[in-house]
Amino acid sequence: MNTDRVLPSPALRHTSRWLVSVGFLLALATQVLAGGEIVTTVQNGNWADFETWDLHIPSSENGDQAVVVHEVDVTEESPETGGLAVGAAAGPGLIDITGSLAVFDGAQIGTGANSGTVNAAGGEFYVGFDLSVGAQSYGELNVTSGLVSVGTFGGDLRVGTDGFPGLVAVEGADATFTVNGSVRFGANSTLRVTPTGNGPSGLTTIESTGTQYIDAASSTLELDFSLYEPSVGDSWEIVRFAPESSVDKFANVVTPHYVTVEQVNETAESITIRVTEVRILANATDGLFEDGVRITWSQPSGLEFINRVYRIDPAIQDTLLLSKVAATDTLYFDTTGLPDKVYTYCVERENVFDPGAPTESFCDEGFRRIFAPVQVKASDGTYSDQVRVTWVDRSTIEAGFAIYRGAPGELDPPLLDMVEANVQLYEDTSAEPGVDYDYEVRAFDDASFESAGNRDAGVRGRILPPANVAASDGLYADKVVVTWDDVTEEEDGFRVYRDDVLLVELGPNETSYEDLTQLGTPHEYAVVSTLLEILGDDTITWESTRVSDFGIGGPQSLVAPTDVSASDGTFDDRVRITWTDVVPNESGFEIRRDDVLIGEVGANATSFDDLDLAPGIAASYCVTAVVESGGGSEPVCDSGTRAYVVPVTNVQATDGEFETFVRLTWESESTTAVLFKILQNGFVRKTVSADYRTCDIGHEVPTGQESEFCVVAVTALGQEAASDCDYGFRTLLPPSDIAATDDAFEDRTLVTWSDNSASEGGYRILRDSVENPSGPVEIGQVPANREAYIDGRGATAGETFTYYVAAMDVVDSSPGFDSETDSDVGSRKINAPTDAAASQGDYENRIVVTWKDNSFAESSYDVYRDDVLVGSVPANSTEYEDANVDFGATHQYAIRATDAGGASDPATTSGFTTIQAPGSVRASDDYESYVSLVWTDESVVESGYLITRDGVEITTTAPNQTVYTDNTAPAGQEVEYCVYAVRGGQQSEPGCDFGMNYVATDEFDASTDRIKARTPTSVNFGGDVAVDGGWALIGASAILNPSAHMFKRS
Repeated sequence: MNTDRVLPSPALRHTSRWLVSVGFLLALATQVLAGGEIVTTVQNGNWADFETWDLHIPSSENGDQAVVVHEVDVTEESPETGGLAVGAAAGPGLIDITGSLAVFDGAQIGTGANSGTVNAAGGEFYVGFDLSVGAQSYGELNVTSGLVSVGTFGGDLRVGTDGFPGLVAVEGADATFTVNGSVRFGANSTLRVTPTGNGPSGLTTIESTGTQYIDAASSTLELDFSLYEPSVGDSWEIVRFAPESSVDKFANVVTPHYVTVEQVNETAESITIRVTEVRILANATDGLFEDGVRITWSQPSGLEFINRVYRIDPAIQDTLLLSKVAATDTLYFDTTGLPDKVYTYCVERENVFDPGAPTESFCDEGFRRIFAPVQVKASDGTYSDQVRVTWVDRSTIEAGFAIYRGAPGELDPPLLDMVEANVQLYEDTSAEPGVDYDYEVRAFDDASFESAGNRDAGVRGRILPPANVAASDGLYADKVVVTWDDVTEEEDGFRVYRDDVLLVELGPNETSYEDLTQLGTPHEYAVVSTLLEILGDDTITWESTRVSDFGIGGPQSLVAPTDVSASDGTFDDRVRITWTDVVPNESGFEIRRDDVLIGEVGANATSFDDLDLAPGIAASYCVTAVVESGGGSEPVCDSGTRAYVVPVTNVQATDGEFETFVRLTWESESTTAVLFKILQNGFVRKTVSADYRTCDIGHEVPTGQESEFCVVAVTALGQEAASDCDYGFRTLLPPSDIAATDDAFEDRTLVTWSDNSASEGGYRILRDSVENPSGPVEIGQVPANREAYIDGRGATAGETFTYYVAAMDVVDSSPGFDSETDSDVGSRKINAPTDAAASQGDYENRIVVTWKDNSFAESSYDVYRDDVLVGSVPANSTEYEDANVDFGATHQYAIRATDAGGASDPATTSGFTTIQAPGSVRASDDYESYVSLVWTDESVVESGYLITRDGVEITTTAPNQTVYTDNTAPAGQEVEYCVYAVRGGQQSEPGCDFGMNYVATDEFDASTDRIKARTPTSVNFGGDVAVDGGWALIGASAILNPSAHMFKRS
């Protein structure tokens, strides 16, 4: 039988609309109702009578019955169409699914005017298309665990939509219930849910991928709280539909009287039940205790109440208040009621703050009972002087036991006797011999109330039966010997029966009988003692109770050994025959080879070794149990062979435990092997002596590559046994302690490791980074025994890399045979320049950038303006002139030291250009009627010069002009002239001087003073010449009789 099971899933759907695959076993069996039989059994794809599977349960041929479906798997030989009808024409139908039942087409529960029930309890129920519950009669689907899948190929769940009642019951949360389509609850539908806890862990939700229809007028939702005590606020999502569904609610909601719920739509496509109120629920025990009745109730929601517990005697309608208890109490134990009397117990809730408010009572019936004795047994003629009655005491409160004795079937037998508590034996010596009685035992308490009674029939024998009756089991080839013990001196003889037929009457004191007839068949032999009684002219023969045993006689009637097995090439020096000794009284066993006796062993032996069979020959071995009296069993046989050489066993190849070799070990019990061949992947690598049980295979294959290693035992004549094999490989020890430097060097990353291998051919170094998503790449190799590698400028500076180091195999240095790798993260970093500076308007048409060179490994410096590379300068440079700049704009500069593998961090600065101011600005003060303004042209980019007088613009000149005459200057008034170089919206710093439109006078001293004021002279005035505009002053020192002469230029 194929034990694999593959259950339906969308991935398994074929275009031929298969529902399930891999093996089919449908066992429809047992639990037959009135007149029922097994419907059918279809196994292993035997579909001879089922070209299409349309299974009706029960079928019209078999009548009413129940069906247990243990397992259903469908093979490729299963039909491609077919449905399921439960409750067919013959009568009601029932399916209990404990395995998996898959239906390709649709399924109907309740068909053909008969009810149908499907219980999914731990199994799997798949329906390919629609499932109708309540199709043509009442239908019921109970889901407690396992899986229910409706519409595997697309279909609806319909409940009570076809005019007949349909019930779907869901219990607990241990099931999966999915519908690949719509869910429809019709006018005759009921959904019953039984939570086992709160929320999703307490109830399975029916999951639907389609829309819904719930009859808003007459559909019913039932809540069963037999497995869970609800609390206010508990909620369960019972049905969930496709998103954006508009979900109706059930028309009727049925709950226990103490619970109130509401239907809510937590989401637009689901129905949720929420508990809004839980009232008191009383419960009284029914005969659970001997000494009282336990009354329990649920705790009210508020503590402002007290509970009153009272008891009602229904026979006289008497009400007795038992106790008042606090709101927090939920239990009371009544020990005052009479046993086996049913009372009504009520719990009444009273508001302590408003005693006059209406009260609410909840009641339940309960009773206590004295536990009756069980296992009552009365002896059946075992004793000639009494009937012995025994029982098991279950009560803990009994005062004693009453024994009643009456005629068989008597309803109210009279009291025979009473015994004390805890006694479990009574001997009735007053019974008449040979008279059948019914004995009943009841427990009673101190108030003489009795328990129920239990009975057994018993009889006092007129004579004791024989003891230890035994019939021989195949001990004799020609008879059955029946023996017994004579335990009385009163018998007049013995009678021996075979299969209830009298064989012989024997005299007194006999203890055996030999039956020589009907051999070869087991029989029941019974022996009775007989007693003769003379009553007038009649003589009556009384028999004791029969004592029997089964026996058999004949040439092969002894019980045969079982599990006979002859070794098949297991040994090369013998064939070993083994068996299981189930024979209770054999003298020994005979062993035959090909019908020739080759050996005998004693009783209880379980094996024999045949040392004489030639190797390579198959023989038939039979084992027969024998007894000295001549009896024997049938032979039980098996074939066996002796091997030329026994194969080795338990070959083990090491898996990476050694670097340079694979170690093989094996076991061998061969007595003929002279050597062992060692094979690797089918090729002989070595041979070793038969004394060896281990061998090392070296560098024949690369490390890490798994090979099949086999060991073959070989005889001196070259005969070979079958090989025994195992897979193994050798493994290079990987390096450890990988360390890569972190920014320690500008031009390299140093990778170091510990060399742990004694067999490597070198080391392979790999590098990886986030910039390389394809994985690490090889960057270099070093010879064996090295423990360092320098990764130069191939690694991008400033980027972090993961370095891997693997030992390479000396046999094959291909990457596939490397050792495992170890890794570390490392990086190199070019020293960045510092002290970056850019000219701050020092130049009109360029910006000069300077920095400090801190690197010794750079190949150049890259200069970026506003994040754009504008130039590179050779190594060791410290300046860059940027002549391609926007006039007047401020730019950001970044300078990076670079090499072939990357760049340093940047040094940043900003700079700008500014138009140059005019130089040597002079304004005249010695001309009449105008002021002459002169300057030097320092700019090469100006568009002209802007001239101001006391801060007021008076003109703008053409470019490159260096003189201006102000004819509008105020006469005799000193003013300040400023000259600006301008270009577009930019202007330079000003060059300024004071000037004046001169007015002529005869006052020489005033001119002299003015000259002194404008052009200071030294102390030795006479040695000085002061020139101011068109005037010159020449004079002598004031210390040396100062004098001065003023001259005017003409």
